[in-house]
Amino acid sequence: MDPPGVPSGVVLDVPSDAQIIGWSYRGIFDDPRLTEIANLYKALGFMVRITPIARVFSEKGCDRCFKETPEKFKALYTKKIDTC
Repeated sequence: MDPPGVPSGVVLDVPSDAQIIGWSYRGIFDDPRLTEIANLYKALGFMVRITPIARVFSEKGCDRCFKETPEKFKALYTKKIDTC
């Protein structure tokens, strides 16, 4: 099951639910925005996980970029680093 907020028709390439427990889905991005957002979260004290999206299928909305270059887009997850 994909995390809340994943656009309809996007399938994330997530190895298992156990590997994303405790991680918050932040969105799908490509560079340079992906790098900017990842660096911002790191500066704020978060761990960052970036995973590829597996495939995209949609019957509505604009999905041309996803379909033409899916390898370009990545899903970004964050997890707060415990400081205690």
